Amino acid sequence: MTTVTTTTPPLNQSSFDLSGPYGDWRDDLHNQGYAVIKNAIDPERAQGYKRKALDWLKSFSPALDLDDPSTWIKDNLPVQSKVNTFNGYSVTHEKFMWDARMEPRILEAFAKLWGTDELLVSFDALNVTLPNQKDKPTQKPWPHVDQSPFRRGLHCIQGIINLSHAGPEDGSLMVFPRSNTVTEGFFDTETDPSTWEQKDIRLFSVEEINWFEDHATRSER
Repeated sequence: MTTVTTTTPPLNQSSFDLSGPYGDWRDDLHNQGYAVIKNAIDPERAQGYKRKALDWLKSFSPALDLDDPSTWIKDNLPVQSKVNTFNGYSVTHEKFMWDARMEPRILEAFAKLWGTDELLVSFDALNVTLPNQKDKPTQKPWPHVDQSPFRRGLHCIQGIINLSHAGPEDGSLMVFPRSNTVTEGFFDTETDPSTWEQKDIRLFSVEEINWFEDHATRSER
């Protein structure tokens, strides 16, 4: 008879502490799980990066007209991921992408956060949203956390450089305020550790999001 045993990896606890108080946006990040840093890039420079991103997009087909939604079809666009981002063609290493992430106030924010200017930076995608593409179904939300349940505390802090206006009627990033305060409790009480994976992404079902909405709101009372 063969006996098969499995070993559960130990929890990886981060020593990084963001408890503050700081009197700036870092308090929002700690208390709410997210922070908005306005004017991180000069508006004129931001528009320049936006133009270069759109020029990159248009370089794949002369038939693509950003003023004509009928041309927003797969044949006129570079390949998109299943969540409508552009990850291929080494786009994250285009000069305009590097220039944006090297903006002084972008670097300053992360240096202030981590307490060092020796930063390890990744940039996973470019997102140019073309709404209501006629040959592609509307992308449903994919609520998730980009950290394995085996990791505890702060291991990675993500950011998005938003070059365009984004309001309540636009499709864009959505966050669940204060969900950061109950995430570890969710994994410990609502999931089976044998199902945990070490990859740094965990998608949530509608029922699980309802749990977060209830418990994150309760933690604020």
